[in-house]
Formats: sequence, C-alpha cells, structure tokens
Amino acid sequence: MIGFAQAISDGVLTAFIPLLEVQATYRGQGVGSALMRRLLAQLDHLYAVDLSCDDELVPFYGRLGFGQANLMFRRSYARQNGAPLLTV
Repeated sequence: MIGFAQAISDGVLTAFIPLLEVQATYRGQGVGSALMRRLLAQLDHLYAVDLSCDDELVPFYGRLGFGQANLMFRRSYARQNGAPLLTV
C-alpha cells in the first residue's frame, strides 16, 4: 500500500479526517493530494469537513481548500499504536 486517507462522518452534516498517510518514498509525488481530492469529492455534500494537522502541513491542506482555526485536543501517547495497555 502506498497510502490511505479516512474520514469519520455522520453522513448528513459533518466529517472529520483523522488520517492521511503516504509512505515516505512516495511523498511529494501527488499521492496525498490525489487521495484527499478523492475523499473530499465523496464528502462534498456535507456542511463541514474538519481535520487537524501539524503546522508544517498547513500549506498542503490550504491548497486543498481548508482554512485555519483553533483546535483543542487530548492525547494518550501510551496508546498511540492502538494496542491495549496491559496491567499485571
């Protein structure tokens, strides 16, 4: 797999894009842009499509029509890989 993008949506009003991933060797070749354009076409009927990104990615998402806004978040970095925490 070269890359993927996913969205979570209620199918009526809003969607959130939590992930766009492209293998490092394919970055800068338009793969991410193509994935996002395809995903956004599927979400075009919605009022709001939101995502959060690191500062260095703001220009990339800006070129795709996203505006900048404030964001609040909470992370549990111990669970970053998705595996359950084991307690013994």
